[in-house]
Amino acid sequence: MPRKPLWVLLAIFCLSFPRTAPAQSEPEAVVRKATAVLHAFLEGEQGVHMRRYVQNAYGVMVFPEMLRAGFLIGAEHGLGVFLTRDPASGAWRGPAYFEIFGGSIGLQLGGQSTDVVLAVMNRGAVDKLVRSRFKLGADVSMAVGRVGGTIGAGTTVNLGEDVYVFAMSRGLYGGVALDGSVVVPREDWTSAYFGRPVQTVPVLRGEETPPPSTRDLMAALDLF
Repeated sequence: MPRKPLWVLLAIFCLSFPRTAPAQSEPEAVVRKATAVLHAFLEGEQGVHMRRYVQNAYGVMVFPEMLRAGFLIGAEHGLGVFLTRDPASGAWRGPAYFEIFGGSIGLQLGGQSTDVVLAVMNRGAVDKLVRSRFKLGADVSMAVGRVGGTIGAGTTVNLGEDVYVFAMSRGLYGGVALDGSVVVPREDWTSAYFGRPVQTVPVLRGEETPPPSTRDLMAALDLF
């Protein structure tokens, strides 16, 4: 029997996750975790290095507790929030919820929980991200910035890529591999957070007033 290509395995992996609409408390919990993740980066040695990326970003995506596990076939999954910056005022807009799926084939064993921050550096990358779904490293260029914990990676020295990835990991894996990962908007989660039906694009344009719990998340981004 021929071995299935990676994209088929990734599609099966994506479909295996439940798609039921969340209760309002669940999206609020993701916002609280994302806020804590940003403070953890700020308090660590990565904070100084990340500032130039976040300060120049058109948008920032935070995936708290992204999970990775597998034997021979690795699988990654995370649910997080995306905020964009108003180009005129510099104020943050959002958040909209997104899901990320990744996979890889190779000799691997173990598991880890990873906090991931993506700095999106231009308007074109933001537009691609909100269309419906895109692949990191394919639809947008990507580089890995300074990382902590058990991860080892090269250090970025310029702002020439569409997306820069920062991560802090715990567990047996020694790295984060997001190249080829699929990012998908979750409007059901965004609507649950806002308490009414909303769409990703108007939310990220600042056309919807977010709940008060967003203030701490935006304040954390302003600290960079």
